Amino acid sequence: MMGTVLILLGMAAGAESDSPHPIIWAANDKIEQPYVQVDYSGEVIANDSFSYTEPDIGKEYLLVSITIANLGYYDVFSHPFRYMVDVNNVKYAETTESYGLDDIGKRHIDYAHLGDGERISGYMLFQIPVNSTEFELIFDSYPHMDVRYNNTAVERYVQVDYSGEVIANDSFSYSEPDIGKEYMLVSITIANHGYDYVIPSMDNFEVVVKNVKYAFENVSYNLDIIGKPYFQIAELGDGGQISGYLVYQIPADATDWALIFDHYTPKEIRYNVRYNKITVEGGTIIS
Repeated sequence: MMGTVLILLGMAAGAESDSPHPIIWAANDKIEQPYVQVDYSGEVIANDSFSYTEPDIGKEYLLVSITIANLGYYDVFSHPFRYMVDVNNVKYAETTESYGLDDIGKRHIDYAHLGDGERISGYMLFQIPVNSTEFELIFDSYPHMDVRYNNTAVERYVQVDYSGEVIANDSFSYSEPDIGKEYMLVSITIANHGYDYVIPSMDNFEVVVKNVKYAFENVSYNLDIIGKPYFQIAELGDGGQISGYLVYQIPADATDWALIFDHYTPKEIRYNVRYNKITVEGGTIIS
C-alpha cells in the first residue's frame, strides 16, 4: 500500500466547464479560501477476498479508505464515479466488486451532497497492476474546486537485514573451505511488508564480493554443529518474517561484501527489496 512507495503528491483534477448553477461561493465567511479535503489510504487485499470473482490477470485489488469534507463551499457533490486511482499516469475507475464490500465487512462510500462543514467516509475498491508501489486518489470535482489531499498511499517492500562473521576453517570436521577462501557465517532476517506473500529460500540469497556472486555452501545444512539454525524456506504473509543463517565461501582477502535477495515468483513479481548496510573488513564486521 502506495504505496512508496510512497512518495505521492496530492493531485486535484476536475472538469473545467462552468457549472449550470453557481455553487462555488463560500458559505463560511471565516474561511478565506474554501476547499475540499480528501483523506485516504490504501491496502492491497487478497485476490480471493470475494468468493465469486477475482481480479483480472495482471491486476490486484486495492481497497481505499476515503474521507471527504467540505470546508467552505455551499455544496460539494460526492459520488463514487467522481473518484479514480492514478497509477503511473494511468487512471482506473472503481471496480464493480466495490458494491460487494459488505462481504468483507467494509461499507461502500455513498453519494451525498455535502454542505459546508459536512463530511462522509467509506471505502472503494479498484483494480491496479500487480506490484504497483504507489498510487494517487483523485476526486474529480464538478464544478472545479480546490481539492486538497493527504499523502497516504500503499507501500510494499521486503526488508532484508543481515550481518556476517568469518568463522574458523575447521568449524565443520568433514569439510574446509577451498584454498584462498574462508567461511563467512551470515545471519539473515527477511520480512514481508505489504505483499500477499513472499517465499524466500536459501537459493534466493547470494553474497557478492568484487562483483562476483557466491551461492551458499552445503555445510549450511549442518549449522546445528555450531549451534546455529540454518535458513529454511517459508511462505511469509503480509507482516511475516523469518530468520536463519547461511554459510558462504568468500576470498580470504575480502574487505567488503553484500548480500542479495535474488528473488523470483511464479507470477514474476519483482519485489521492492530494502537492505541494511553491513560490510566485513579484516574479519571484523562493521555496520
